[in-house]
Amino acid sequence: EFGLLNSEGYAANDAAEFDDDGLTEAQPEHSRRRRSFCRLATLRAAGVLVGSAAFAAVAAVAMTGRPRPGGTVTSPSMADLVVEEAVSTCHTARAGEGCFDKVKWARTEGISKDAKHYPGLTLESTFEDFQAFFHKAQYGGCQQPCAPGAPTPAPAPPAAAEGDCLCLFDVDRTLTTKQGKAGQCQGSQAHGGIFDPAFGGGDLVLSPLGLGLTSATFCGQCHLGIVSQGGAGGPEMKQALEQHLPGAGTDWSGPNPVTSPLIIGCADAMKAQCAKGIVDWYRTSKGINIPSSEVYFFDDHDGNTNGFGAMGFNARQISCGSRDGPYGFCGGQPGEVVRAKGIQNCR
Repeated sequence: EFGLLNSEGYAANDAAEFDDDGLTEAQPEHSRRRRSFCRLATLRAAGVLVGSAAFAAVAAVAMTGRPRPGGTVTSPSMADLVVEEAVSTCHTARAGEGCFDKVKWARTEGISKDAKHYPGLTLESTFEDFQAFFHKAQYGGCQQPCAPGAPTPAPAPPAAAEGDCLCLFDVDRTLTTKQGKAGQCQGSQAHGGIFDPAFGGGDLVLSPLGLGLTSATFCGQCHLGIVSQGGAGGPEMKQALEQHLPGAGTDWSGPNPVTSPLIIGCADAMKAQCAKGIVDWYRTSKGINIPSSEVYFFDDHDGNTNGFGAMGFNARQISCGSRDGPYGFCGGQPGEVVRAKGIQNCR
């Protein structure tokens, strides 16, 4: 980089700034510029300032106080500002953060299961590569990651970040379609050989919502969870559901105590309480404080939105366009999952 600057005439002329007795009166400014350049070189090596042109534009000012022709960095103070911004605007996700869980799952499991969802990434891509992909897609609350080895700002104390939200779902006839009825329900997908024991049993059929929960709804930007009265089937059915719940993990919990955001065996009348248990779990286990007004619950069954309003939560009945008595038939549709406040039932 010194060679690049010298070839364009913008590196400091050391001979001009020293006399026979050592440093001239320019010593303080010269030293400041040296320190600035060292900081820039460190960031360049770490990948925070990428590209020779970007580096030279900042470094020229840091070293000489003069901009490169046509450059946008016009003063030493602006050069310092660029350095600070380069450091402060990157953040590599840490364990306990929602982005970390989503990146880890995508890198270790998601890409192996369905690589088309991760264009440009491979099994060899780094954690930072995946986080940068999510940041560009505005998914999971992921920030621009720092390059490996670059300085990362210290984490702030746990607090409710703007935009933090939680989407909770029932399973049977919400994320699933009535067994054997995939042909009658456009967008549903049968999974032969995976048994779904609900309502008499049969092969698992995921509803359009179950398949597009994060890709086709605002919930792709939120933390996720399950609140189900049923048991969500055996390991194979649970695994099929987990694939569409990135970041929620693979540990399933009962209602008391709540040890994960995936709750089974929660009686319909207690679902609001179970939802509160998940909110508390995110706060105590992950350091994530989710405002009550940003909790959204979706369920097909008549009456299962009861109790959520008293908690300050939002709840919406879905599968309204296809019914099987008090239950859904085709299951939830992505268009029914909206970020609306209050309680909404089919009728």
